[in-house]
Formats: sequence, structure tokens, C-alpha cells
Amino acid sequence: MLEPLFAFDLAFTLFVQQFSSTAFTLLMQAVSAVFSSAGVMAIVAWLYWSKREKESFYFASLVVLAALFSQALKDFFQRPRPQFSQGIQGFEEHALKDFSFPSGHATIAGGVLGYLEKGLKANWKVLLLAFALLMAFSRIYLGAHFLTDVVAGLVLGFFVGKLNLWFRNRTEHMHFRLSKFREELLLFVFVIASVAIVLFLKELVLAAVIIGYFAGYSLWKELRKEQSRKGILAKIIGFAVLGALYIASEKTGVLALHYCILLLMGFWVSFLYPWIFELFKHPSSKPKARKGKRH
Repeated sequence: MLEPLFAFDLAFTLFVQQFSSTAFTLLMQAVSAVFSSAGVMAIVAWLYWSKREKESFYFASLVVLAALFSQALKDFFQRPRPQFSQGIQGFEEHALKDFSFPSGHATIAGGVLGYLEKGLKANWKVLLLAFALLMAFSRIYLGAHFLTDVVAGLVLGFFVGKLNLWFRNRTEHMHFRLSKFREELLLFVFVIASVAIVLFLKELVLAAVIIGYFAGYSLWKELRKEQSRKGILAKIIGFAVLGALYIASEKTGVLALHYCILLLMGFWVSFLYPWIFELFKHPSSKPKARKGKRH
């Protein structure tokens, strides 16, 4: 029954790849990278280091939800990647059991659109939608997904974004002080969700980084520290170390070390870098503590 749809998917990908070139491939890889594990972590880091910790936390939670839903459906449908089809070029390496439907990148992009669209002006909505569609197109061009994969991912992601927005509206009044049971439970739930991605859904790279992030976030809030505002140069230094860690994780041939470095990336974002920054900015004093009494 689905054969005509699959045939259309295959024909569409072959048509798109007729226009391949080195420059266009590099452009599509750059677009696709925005919603990769490294790209997502960069957005989370930028928000966190800009003293927008709650926005950073909820963006990370959006990524967890998107990964859970998309990977669960991938394991259910088990559709092979296009690059294993006859005649399609693969510009990315994927394992045979790394399934295709729906697209994880498209799910995250749709999630960002669904999460942010109510608070954006019309021109920003159009720009975000255009970029999400361009990113979806890049996944087809690169031979990572079929058209139906990215369409399903965008639709799924939009509803995941709305779910995350609902979750935020229900919990935004919290101050994330771990002395409060509900807030401690909230962080615990997201750590467990990230572990579930590792154990059951095989999103190992993303999960390792997110677990490190939540661990650092929890420790920072437990110690009741407050960040100083970081300028562009300071953020560049933070991103340079983050990039170096990512490159080191890719270069190592030891699997356990690979994931330890990824955990360190997340922990660098939410604890190590803010802590080191405060030490250098206030060498003769302790990092700022949050004002107010502890309840």
C-alpha cells in the first residue's frame, strides 16, 4: 500500500541529488549541523552563559523530549536510511541499524518552531520556518532522510514543542532550588529521561552531553551560585574549549573515553566554565551566592 509513497521518496531524493556539488554539499552540511548534537549544545551554552538559565534548561528539555519521541518511532518503524538504497549518495556515515523515520534533526527543528512561535513576531516566525524547511531539505540532499521522514519529523516536533511549552507553563514558577522536593524531582526526571535515551533509544552522543549538562545544572543550583554576565570574548573562550572537547571526543578510539568527554562537554557548559569564570573574575572572593534565604 505504501509502495507508491516509497517510490516517490526515492525519486525525489535522486532528483535533489542531481544538483550536487562540493560547495552546495558544504552549505547543506553547515545548515544540518545547527540541529546536530554539537549545534544544539552550542545554543544551550549560549543561553546559559547569557544568564538565561531557565531558557537554557527548557531548551535542553525540549531536546530530550524530541530525542525520546523521534528515536522511539525510529525503533518502531525501522526504516533504513536512504543511503542504503540504490543510486543515492550518502554524505554522512550511518550504521545499518541507525533508522530513518522520522528525522531527529527535523523533530528538533519542528520542536523549536512549536516552542517559540507564539512569542515571535511574524517576520521572525517566517524566518524560523524558512530555516527549518531548509534544514529539512539538507537532510534529504545529504542522503540521511527521505522526504516523508523530514515531514513527519517537523510535524512531530511541532507537537513536542507545544508539549514542552505546556510543561514550562506548569513549572516556570519554580526557582530550581534543590531543597524543594518538586524541583529536585523535576531535575531527576530529566536525568532519568536522558539515561533512557542511552539505554533504550541509542541516542548516545546527545544523551551523554545532556546528562553532563543536567548534572552540572543540578550542582550549580544546589551550591546556590549566581553567574556574572559574560561578554562576547569570554563566550568565545568557552566555545573554544567546548569545540576542543568535541574534537577530542571524535578523535579518540576508546568508546568509554569518547562518552566521558561528551559528559564533560555538558558539565563544562553548566558548571565548570561558569565556576572557572567566577574564579578568574573574582580571584579574592568566592563566586557569587544567590541572594535570599534558603528554604
